[in-house]
Amino acid sequence: VTYDLASVSADAEVPAEVLPTIKDIIAAGNADEASTQGTVVGLYGRGFMLKDETGSLLIYQNAEPTNKLGDVVKVTGKVSQYNGLYQISNCTVEKKSSNASFALPAAKEVSEAELKALTSPEFVKFTGKLSINQEKGYYDMVVGETSVSLSYIQDNLKNNSLDGQTITVSGYYIGTN
Repeated sequence: VTYDLASVSADAEVPAEVLPTIKDIIAAGNADEASTQGTVVGLYGRGFMLKDETGSLLIYQNAEPTNKLGDVVKVTGKVSQYNGLYQISNCTVEKKSSNASFALPAAKEVSEAELKALTSPEFVKFTGKLSINQEKGYYDMVVGETSVSLSYIQDNLKNNSLDGQTITVSGYYIGTN
């Protein structure tokens, strides 16, 4: 095979990298390393929620995320289950682009029974009584008879004056203990 380099343009398009979808990552199960790409659709105190056209996946960075909602990122890291849901941890994150017009989806309002039946990350809304352990920094809600932990709350959303109040929260469900 002979290539004529004189006929190759410097402006030639480089084929886009083809990565597994989130559905592919979840179907493959635990892995020492995997890569996928999607849009940052949720932020929390230790990472973010990544979404593509096939599903959502928690990205655990053990640190406040530096990306913004709407950023399109490539994530490479270890795939494992935590609280019954898959996540990528020990990861590198490469920003590909931004979407300044990104908007969160409408939250799906769920009952206690629906909340208990969730098996994958979903943007939900539910109402319950908030209990805050200020010493340990725990935020728990009682929805009907079910206790729900609100994990990795960003510092700017913490409000200890809500302790004992009935509140409605919206956010990504990421698993149960």
